[in-house]
Amino acid sequence: MADEHPQQIRQFQGNIHEKISFPSMKVCDFHNKQEIFRHAIEENYMAHHEIHTAIRQHLCSVYDKPFSVLDLGCGDAYFTSQTLPSALVKQYTGVDQSAEALQSAQVNLDAANIQSKLIHGDHTAFTPLVGEEKFRVMIVGFSLYLMPREEKIRFFKECREHLRKRGRVLVYDVIRRHHEERDDYLKRYYEHAAENWPTLNSTALRQLAAHINMSDHPESLESLTDIARQAGFKHAELLYVDGTGFHQLIEFVQ
Repeated sequence: MADEHPQQIRQFQGNIHEKISFPSMKVCDFHNKQEIFRHAIEENYMAHHEIHTAIRQHLCSVYDKPFSVLDLGCGDAYFTSQTLPSALVKQYTGVDQSAEALQSAQVNLDAANIQSKLIHGDHTAFTPLVGEEKFRVMIVGFSLYLMPREEKIRFFKECREHLRKRGRVLVYDVIRRHHEERDDYLKRYYEHAAENWPTLNSTALRQLAAHINMSDHPESLESLTDIARQAGFKHAELLYVDGTGFHQLIEFVQ
């Protein structure tokens, strides 16, 4: 789809001057991959700061009336609570498999004065959790790359069924190069982390390598756009890409 309709995918050109202040926490020992990725988020290794700033700017440019949000895999909602404009969020619904994360999410959303409903369950198959409810905006962060291609198609179809007219899905994820083989991506991402994530020791890097080797199934921008097209989405727009090219924010609209 990207090759056929290049005008539908363009680089986000706005200057990201508005920065959100996030705390940084150094972690000395990593006991599991969740701690490694939590540390990567806190150190901004995956461009969470810039991605969420771009989300805020984009939504403020699109909407002037309150809208509903479904955040799939919301975690503790720290970034979304800091970046979503509370005056424009009519209702925030967050879904996550971690009950502990949802407890933190409630605290963060309450502090941001965002009306919220939090649901404990599988965010990759969410229809039983939300029923027939539809949303204006969906946010899916660093989740799709863990799904095989067939599951991504099913997931996009499910998202489309729960979008309001002219609704949009904002996806930020790990993206590989066009025509890049998975093994080449794995090698390149590991080398990137080893060189640019300085607070990870050799043990943590080995854990990271084992995780991405087993779990990562990223798409290229072109293939992800094609998947969304197969699910019925008509428009895709690249809103942000970091300097490494790995971490991108893409919008899909019906």
